[in-house]
Amino acid sequence: MGNVIEIDLWRENSDFKAYLGFTRLSYVKLKSLKDQYLSVEELSIYHNTKGQKKKSSYLKSRYIAKKTLSKFTKEHDLTQLEVKSGVFNQPFLKYFSEEPPGLSIAHTEQYAACLVFPIEHPMGLDIELISSKNVEIASSQVTPHELSLSKASDQHKDIFHLKLWTIKEALSKTLKTGLLCPFEIYEIYSIEEQEHFTISTFTNFEQYKALTFQVDDHLCSIVLPKKTAYKIPFKNLVLRKELK
Repeated sequence: MGNVIEIDLWRENSDFKAYLGFTRLSYVKLKSLKDQYLSVEELSIYHNTKGQKKKSSYLKSRYIAKKTLSKFTKEHDLTQLEVKSGVFNQPFLKYFSEEPPGLSIAHTEQYAACLVFPIEHPMGLDIELISSKNVEIASSQVTPHELSLSKASDQHKDIFHLKLWTIKEALSKTLKTGLLCPFEIYEIYSIEEQEHFTISTFTNFEQYKALTFQVDDHLCSIVLPKKTAYKIPFKNLVLRKELK
């Protein structure tokens, strides 16, 4: 349960593997499985969390994080992979490995997603539901330059603006700043349509690029170093039917 795909990454003198996972399991199912993937400390955090919405979000994000981390670390006992939060609420792995991987987690009410990558190769992830509320928020943060990109695009402006938002969110996670900086600092410089995704670059962070694609009624963005080549099996991104 949960779909995890392998991403091949390579640079001039090195090759890497990353893993991207998605889940849409219901709260009821996640709750029934919690002893199989939460550590003792995580179980305590879950039980002390107030409200079903927050509990569901916690379980969903931890579940897909463990499934994705398991692919990277080859650890099959998911309770040994403890996902903790840093001072800015950024996720990190507590594990026996001498060099634990980096990870980025994103979630909506319907989906949770996790990207696991080598710690020396920074990456970031975001996923957003395509909705009028999210579009309104995203459109309020479009810079004049990005507006010119939107006008030049054949894509509907609402979808285009939300795409820009997911890219900026993913960049902020890559930089480990969250959304604590002025949003215009994450401005998108260029965006180009490809067969399965769009590829973007940044005005102020020329060392990075972003890949954006659609999963059902959600937009998802991955940020990675600009000079990294990649192979992503997009045909495998369609989620298998999960138990409710």
